[in-house]
Amino acid sequence: MDDYRAHDMTSLAGLVTRGEATPDDLLDTALARMQAVNPALNAVVHDYSDTARRMIADGLPKGPLTGVPFLLKDMGAESTRHPASLGSRLLANTSYRMNSTIYDRLEASGLVTFGRTAAPEGGVGAATEAAIYGGPTRNPWDIDRTPGGSSGGSGAAVAAGIVPAIEGFLTRSVRDTALLLDIVCGPDLGAPYVAPPMPCTCMESLDRPNGPLRIALCDTTLTGEAIHPECQAAVQDAAALLQELGHHVTQARPAADTTGMMHAWTKIVACGTASWVRAALAKQGRELRQGDIEGVARGAVAYAETISGADYLDAVETVHAYGRRMAAFFQDYDILLTPTLAEPPAAIGRFAHDTEDYVAYRVGEGGIFAYSPYTAAFNATGQPAVSLPLCRGADGLPIGIHLAARFGADTALMSLCADLERARPWFDQIPALPGIDT
Repeated sequence: MDDYRAHDMTSLAGLVTRGEATPDDLLDTALARMQAVNPALNAVVHDYSDTARRMIADGLPKGPLTGVPFLLKDMGAESTRHPASLGSRLLANTSYRMNSTIYDRLEASGLVTFGRTAAPEGGVGAATEAAIYGGPTRNPWDIDRTPGGSSGGSGAAVAAGIVPAIEGFLTRSVRDTALLLDIVCGPDLGAPYVAPPMPCTCMESLDRPNGPLRIALCDTTLTGEAIHPECQAAVQDAAALLQELGHHVTQARPAADTTGMMHAWTKIVACGTASWVRAALAKQGRELRQGDIEGVARGAVAYAETISGADYLDAVETVHAYGRRMAAFFQDYDILLTPTLAEPPAAIGRFAHDTEDYVAYRVGEGGIFAYSPYTAAFNATGQPAVSLPLCRGADGLPIGIHLAARFGADTALMSLCADLERARPWFDQIPALPGIDT
């Protein structure tokens, strides 16, 4: 299919509906693109194309995305059809007894899942260089840079045009993200936390008027440190665009204790790492061996041994308190505008997992928190947030712009994203890759 790259997933589904392409046609094209670019990128690490063929042959569900090729991250959405390794040799080819609700909803939409994409071991870190995959996952815009993490393989696969969207969701168009969010919307059975109801669907929000918003511009880190000049210039440029669209932009940053939250989050992630390592060893009936897990994970397990139950609960309460302080900030502002990262994409190897100094890796000088000080804040609070490729650096690499909204304001954020996409389209910005046309 010659013009595959010119379509988002919504458009590809339309081709299938109108009989202009078949699910096998689209899968053939996705696999050809994967075979052409994956040796350079190491983005897709589990090939389930035979499973995808059987799904097509057995008859796909009739849904809004019937026949569209799709990939899952190598951690996250559990699927009995698609074993995962979660970036770890200890968890290699883990099979699941049942599907996650999110996978059931995605499959019911008609998507054709044919593989899984690389992730750092246990999802820890902002680079994807897991030893189990035999080499780092690389950025299609510059193969000497990381595509990030934990969805590094996912980002690389979408940017390279293997698929137009991946579970999470990483997409090339706002409407694809809106459609996917609508497809999976709603709590799973027995969910302990439930988001408030939305005033409309995400798809409906794309054409709803978005009155002047109060936007807080933060062109430092959330703790006030200077960031790379290109990232600062990019977020200031985005602020100017938002002003052109009629929004009110004010320089401001939350007073919430982001440093304290990150140290608490570091404890929680360490305990989570120790938990999955212990569970895997118990299932296999053995002790930990050299080479089972990488240095950062070993360091996390060791650090977790120093954390008491009371320490853990204190850390959870710190994160909850941070969410309350951040919510107070959003009483005065509708949107917080920052870059996605404090500097351009890191070189391959900078955040390799060979060190066992887990705490320094995350919160030490030049560590993950210094490099990526924004996104974890909204992992912690649960607020809706998005990264848009609105700007480019001097070397041509996209610079992400991060927008966060108050808890429950998902559709208002989607509406703003649609406005920004219309004002400064990015769909046709694609990396040049050897071995495949663009």
